[in-house]
Amino acid sequence: MKYLLSSICALTVSAVSVQAAAAQSLLSSAAKAEMEEKIRRLQAEVEDMKALNTSLTTSLNNLSQQVKNQNSAMKKIVESYERALKGFADQGAVDALEKSVRAVEKARKADQAQVARKLADLKKIILENSSRPPIVITQNSSSHSGGRPAREPNIVEHVIKKGETVMD
Repeated sequence: MKYLLSSICALTVSAVSVQAAAAQSLLSSAAKAEMEEKIRRLQAEVEDMKALNTSLTTSLNNLSQQVKNQNSAMKKIVESYERALKGFADQGAVDALEKSVRAVEKARKADQAQVARKLADLKKIILENSSRPPIVITQNSSSHSGGRPAREPNIVEHVIKKGETVMD
C-alpha cells in the first residue's frame, strides 16, 4: 500500500507537474498570442502611418509645385508691370509738369484779366462816343450818279485830333 500510495502521490505530483507545465505552456501560449496580436496591431498601425506619410508627402509635393508655379507667375506679372511702367515719368518729372501747368494757368488768368480790362475800356470809349454824330463818308457825286448831281446828305464834319482813331 505504501507502494500504491507512493505511486498515487507520485502520479498526483506528476499530474500536478504536468498540469502546471500545461498551465504554464497555456499561459506562455496566451502571452505569446497576446504579444503576437500586439505586434500585428503595431505593424498595421505602422503600415497605416506609412500610407498616411506617403499621402502627405504627395500632397506636400503638389503644394510645393503649386507654390513654385505661383511664384513663377508672380515674377512674370512683376516683370510685366515693370516693363509697362518703365516709360512712365518719375516723381520729379510729375512735379516739374505740375509747376509748368500752374505757370500756364497763372498766365491764362492774367490774360483773361487783361482782355476783360480792354473790353471794359472799349465799352467806355463806345459809350463816350455814342453821343457824337456818326462820321459819313461820301463818294464823288459825279462818279456815283452818272452825271446827275447827288443829293446832299447830312454831313457832319469832324477834325481828327492827335491820339484819336477812326473808331473814336
